Amino acid sequence: MLLNHLTQEQQTSAGSGFGVGFGIALNLAHQGRIGSAGEASWGGAANTAFWIDPVSDFTTMFFTQVM
Repeated sequence: MLLNHLTQEQQTSAGSGFGVGFGIALNLAHQGRIGSAGEASWGGAANTAFWIDPVSDFTTMFFTQVM
């Protein structure tokens, strides 16, 4: 679930991919942000978001509910 399943042609950005239900960070330097390669994340419509970083064993969840 946490591996990129997109080919180079399918990726919209060179720094990110898509797993089974998650966005996957592939190249954070290209994205211009900090974190770890392999980090999974997703955001919701009401400004909810989560990150799973298996390298640093770190999970973050925001349930802000702002519309």
